[in-house]
Amino acid sequence: MRRDIQRGAEWLVSTPWALLAVVVVAVAVPILLLGELSAADMQRRLRTERLTLGAQAAEQGAEVIQTQLSLSRQRLQQLADDPTLIAAVEARDKDSVPSALGPTTFGGELTDISAIDVADVAGTVLATVTSLTGLTGGTATPSVRSVADREYFKQALAGASAVVGVTTEPLSIDHPVVIAVPISRSGNAKVGVILGEIRGADLAHHLRSQLGPFEDLYVVDGRGWLVGRAAAAGAVPVELRSDPVTRQLLAGARVAGELRDPATGTTGTLNSAPVGLTGNPGWSVVAVQVAGGVEAETGAVLAQQRALRVALVAIVLFGSFAFARIAARSRRQREMLAAALGQVEATSSELAAASRHKSEFLANMSHELRTPLNAIIGFSDVLEQRMFGSLNDQQSEYVRDIAGSGRHLLQLVNEILDLAKVEAGRMDLEPSEFALADTIRGALAFVRERAAGHRIELSAQLPEDLGMLVADERKIRQVLLNLLSNAVKFTPDGGRVSLRAQRSEGEIEVAVQDTGIGIAPADQPTVFEEFRQVGTT
Repeated sequence: MRRDIQRGAEWLVSTPWALLAVVVVAVAVPILLLGELSAADMQRRLRTERLTLGAQAAEQGAEVIQTQLSLSRQRLQQLADDPTLIAAVEARDKDSVPSALGPTTFGGELTDISAIDVADVAGTVLATVTSLTGLTGGTATPSVRSVADREYFKQALAGASAVVGVTTEPLSIDHPVVIAVPISRSGNAKVGVILGEIRGADLAHHLRSQLGPFEDLYVVDGRGWLVGRAAAAGAVPVELRSDPVTRQLLAGARVAGELRDPATGTTGTLNSAPVGLTGNPGWSVVAVQVAGGVEAETGAVLAQQRALRVALVAIVLFGSFAFARIAARSRRQREMLAAALGQVEATSSELAAASRHKSEFLANMSHELRTPLNAIIGFSDVLEQRMFGSLNDQQSEYVRDIAGSGRHLLQLVNEILDLAKVEAGRMDLEPSEFALADTIRGALAFVRERAAGHRIELSAQLPEDLGMLVADERKIRQVLLNLLSNAVKFTPDGGRVSLRAQRSEGEIEVAVQDTGIGIAPADQPTVFEEFRQVGTT
């Protein structure tokens, strides 16, 4: 069974197209698919965040507009309750009305109202006072002579103050917003109406502080007219009732998403919020963000990451294909060598020469395997260092897995190279000074997870005076890994593996002890022979 598996694995790694198909299914497709899913998720979260930000801005803008209109309405109500004004209106004394309003009419809270009209119960405009004439105690020529046919005048006489937007018959085209408040004497008898006129630009000016990342914020009234825009101070009222988005607003619905902007006709990210006005539904504040916005900038970064993923996959595929070609060549060479050895079995000199050629071949081929592996590790390090953009947690984890697997495979290739060098008689030591305790701890960490999976207790006794050692660190580490791996492998579940190191008379002794099956005395003389294994797994 084991031999069949070995032959199958050998066939796989030595058949380029078969190995390439396995790498595509097991490595390339998951990398590309997970990368695209992650990119799509990031774009979706960015769009959601933009819509949330727009909704918050629209809500805040609606509250601001509602507050300003409420303040203006309260101020007009205070004026309407003034006995002097009530007497002047009831007497239809046009000369007394401006003085009854007083020179401080446009101070304090009333910053949005720039003109006030006072009409008697018949709708005749008795006086018009603007922010300029009010400060000097004068009066302006009434913008219209009668408001008897105006709906807001009728609503006020019916007993309810009214706020209306742009109408087909405004008092002044520069003042599209009108607040109408009834003037009543004692007993609640109506004697007239006081009208406050507000410029759309003055009302929309309160939204300018919220522009920030937004292209525009504007107010739409309950009749489908654009009252004012924060991004265009001089914009005149425009009727938008025929626009599909405006119809949704008038129906009381909120809009959110990539839509055609009724005010400019361009596509943008729109969010709306209703302005809560008693008796005047349909008012809304709309926040506009540039279409694409941050998503477009993020898309460029994601495109770079996509290119890196494709490049990484291409390198992995190329390396796998090259490895399979080399393995196929090696397999053919081994088959040819085996055939040659069968023919010249009696000639030991030829057998030795063939073995030497095989070892030299393995040594040369092992060098060639390092090139694609170094490329894989290098590109993984580039991604991990975020040189071309940030990675989320899942992407970082995958990149670390790719880098760790590459380094592990490179270590295996180096071990193959070492074996080939030993067989070729060209093994060279690379001595260096290193802390043996750190190397031991690294070897223990390598087998700790496997030991924990079998409930094997892993311990080490490392004295503080262990100090530095001059030797080939990689080979010392390999020796430690071999000893610890074998100890864990042959120790039953729940057992114990311990490592002890001590310095004595200029030498360092490292011993590994386990509670496993051990090595029978009869097998001890042969256990160190090449390719020999004793005991059971």
